Amino acid sequence: MNRGLLLALGLIFLFHLSAGLYLVYQRPALFFQNDAEEYYELGKNLGERGEFVIEKQRYYEPRRSKIIPEAYRTQIFSVAHGALVYCRIPAPAAAALLLALISVVSGWLMYAIAYRLTGGSVSASYLALILYQLHPLLGLYSVQFGSEAMFTAGLLWFYYSLISYRGWKQIILAAVAGAVTTLVRPTALVFLPAGVCLIFFLARSFHYRIWLKAGVYAALFFLILAPAGIRSLIQSGSFSLTGYLGGYNLYVGNNRHNLAAYTADNGHDFLHHQTLGWNEAISLVQALPADTTPAEADRYMMTRAKQELAEMGPGNVIRLFAGKAWHFLRPYPLPDIHGTFKFWAMTLLESLLFLAGIAGAFFLWKKEKAAFWAALMIIGSGFAGHTLVHVYMRHRVPFLIPFLILFSAVLFQQFLAYLSARKEHHEVLESDPC
Repeated sequence: MNRGLLLALGLIFLFHLSAGLYLVYQRPALFFQNDAEEYYELGKNLGERGEFVIEKQRYYEPRRSKIIPEAYRTQIFSVAHGALVYCRIPAPAAAALLLALISVVSGWLMYAIAYRLTGGSVSASYLALILYQLHPLLGLYSVQFGSEAMFTAGLLWFYYSLISYRGWKQIILAAVAGAVTTLVRPTALVFLPAGVCLIFFLARSFHYRIWLKAGVYAALFFLILAPAGIRSLIQSGSFSLTGYLGGYNLYVGNNRHNLAAYTADNGHDFLHHQTLGWNEAISLVQALPADTTPAEADRYMMTRAKQELAEMGPGNVIRLFAGKAWHFLRPYPLPDIHGTFKFWAMTLLESLLFLAGIAGAFFLWKKEKAAFWAALMIIGSGFAGHTLVHVYMRHRVPFLIPFLILFSAVLFQQFLAYLSARKEHHEVLESDPC
């Protein structure tokens, strides 16, 4: 690792640590957004008491009369926080430190991946690192205590494993990275079947050795997740690799209110209808008998979601999925929500990034087809997973924005190569005595 990169990563660490400490102590409402307080309480209780529990009643679980072991949130993010708390670091400072460490890992991965994709272009690699730090949403999520920052790092680690190694080392490291990332956020479970498909697709063969590689990848991926499944079987009587929020999330993303949201004409109507869907999902869960197990509640909400889809009919289901698909891909935020300046500034930024990313993806496809298809598999997995469930900005960004930045770095490297070739051409012409 060169000194320049070490300095850059050191500055990134100091900035994120300082920002995190300021926010957690001075502006906790901004630091603890969305489901951050749950991850924080899990880590704090684990580090201080050795208990992986949340004491307070949550909106998406049935009423309960006693504290139960955590059955909804995946483990790794809170376990990492708990490990720092166990080392006698105060829980708020440990949260800020964890985010700072993740920011360094993500920064190094962006540089290393760009370096690999651009054939060793230092300039293009630094560009990827800088753009990753400057992107408003990536920057915001990197200083908020949620799983977004670690999940983004996990996706980059998974991609790095796919493109940086060959043979059995690639298979093993990719399976480990994919499984660990699934323990950060369950959406990554799609990498189990998607990774198997990628192995066969890139090999263009069904030879027994390819079957063996695909089998080892799938088996190792599953075995890493198996302890979480066994834990859920012991505690809730049902085997689940990723917790019991799947049914609730499926209903939240697939109901008549969400159909109205994703076909709305403006952002205010979108949020209004989406809120109605959330409230209805909460009411259904809260109406279940007290102390209904997480597994039973999950099955109930899964059934209700399927009923909603059946009642919509095929045409409306297609409209709903198409609306969520566009919501995942569109290069602008919700209209009428953020103000004119913010809306157009974000739209311009995202549009430029999309254009540069698409152009860079084309060049990557021409020279590094395996790396291109691996990136497309990751993006496509996120697209499919969230289109089938629900699409929020913080779910979309990790799957899309880092890869558009990496593709843009490829485009920048191509531009530098063009300038270099043109300069050499002129030098040859000037040195020609004829």
